[in-house]
Amino acid sequence: MQWGIKLGLDQNLREEIRYQLRQSRHTSPLWNAKKFTIDMEKAYKEIWQNNHDN
Repeated sequence: MQWGIKLGLDQNLREEIRYQLRQSRHTSPLWNAKKFTIDMEKAYKEIWQNNHDN
């Protein structure tokens, strides 16, 4: 809750977070829905395979 209050009161902090989010769009797979889905499905298959083999 303190984080939300700080964020609400601090214009510079909000601008810095906006900037960081914009920058992360270029490198983070979370912003690339297709790659994120492919990676997540691969992880699910690996988890299933690891549990199935045991």
